Amino acid sequence: MRWDGCQGVGASRSTDEPGNPLAGTRGREGLAESWICCEEPEKTRLLDFRRPRYGGGDAPVSFDLLGFTHSWGKSQHGASVIKRKTMKTRLRRALRATSQWCRGHRHDPIGVQQAALGRQIRGPCAYYGITGNARSLAVFRYAVLRIWRKWLRRRSNKARKAWSWWAQLLERYPLPPAYVVHSTYRPVASP
Repeated sequence: MRWDGCQGVGASRSTDEPGNPLAGTRGREGLAESWICCEEPEKTRLLDFRRPRYGGGDAPVSFDLLGFTHSWGKSQHGASVIKRKTMKTRLRRALRATSQWCRGHRHDPIGVQQAALGRQIRGPCAYYGITGNARSLAVFRYAVLRIWRKWLRRRSNKARKAWSWWAQLLERYPLPPAYVVHSTYRPVASP
């Protein structure tokens, strides 16, 4: 499913108001804050994505948009914040592509494999590396390491390789760490 745009409809807007992308659709009058809609007509829908109440109640809806799963969570200070993490389907698709690449290139020199896998780790970090998504990036990097080890061990029919072999290989050919590129806490350089 591809989303072309997203818009929040504020508390003062109704679905019958002119200029509203949902004008003419069935909806409630006086929508509460943080209703999300998609602008493409066949994909337009309303999601009740209000801040959760402190007394509990129904769990708010999570939704997928632009490769992220958006949901409500708690900050380190206990305030309600919108959490974003990599969609499971995107993570699986990237790992499947990495596994296919490693299978096809397992007989290439290890330095060539290391450079290519480093690019495959830095690429998702550039897009998915946002505040609050470090765990998904670390899971992705760890899974890439496991996939690489699996296909390197299948290069020959010799006996199983010990873990010391893998530790030595990673010392000589390390993969880059998974890191958050777009942080709301890191200061931006002034021009």
